[in-house]
Amino acid sequence: MPGDGERLSPHFVKPTLDEVIEQAKRKNYDLQIAQDFFNHFDKNGWIRGNGEVRDWKTLLAKWVERSEKNSRLQSQGQELPEWLDKEAWNEWVAFRKEQRKKLTPMSIKKQIKFLEKHKADHAAIIEQSIKNGWTGLFELKRGRNALDTECDYSEYEKFGYKPPSPLGEVIDMEVNDG
Repeated sequence: MPGDGERLSPHFVKPTLDEVIEQAKRKNYDLQIAQDFFNHFDKNGWIRGNGEVRDWKTLLAKWVERSEKNSRLQSQGQELPEWLDKEAWNEWVAFRKEQRKKLTPMSIKKQIKFLEKHKADHAAIIEQSIKNGWTGLFELKRGRNALDTECDYSEYEKFGYKPPSPLGEVIDMEVNDG
């Protein structure tokens, strides 16, 4: 029975890259996948969608499993192009999975085709979508509302609203009944 001040569950300690690589070697995981895993979570402060990472070894196993599944998709005709930033793409796939928005072979093909049209900015496009919680990929927002925007006004018209004026003046918010 734990005494006063003791925790019932162990406190999470961030692993080093060497620890992640060592675990990958013990489990015969691809070392590049382990490196991608470490880079992703180290960059994000070891936070997941539902809070702080608790067990990085289990999370690494799931990351490897997901990466292998993505590799199987690639072998089914979904080969990822050389120019595509693999780390950004893996983050996108993980984000979509967290959002429960399945990537089908057709959606992968269409998204890669869109990113190819924006090769120079493709990693930033992915980052923008993840940052804003979007489940689709869109051209980079430029100017005043670039990457730090939290609001996507493109959905307004679907619901019959006029988006705010770019000049900041007050506009009439009429609703279409159609």
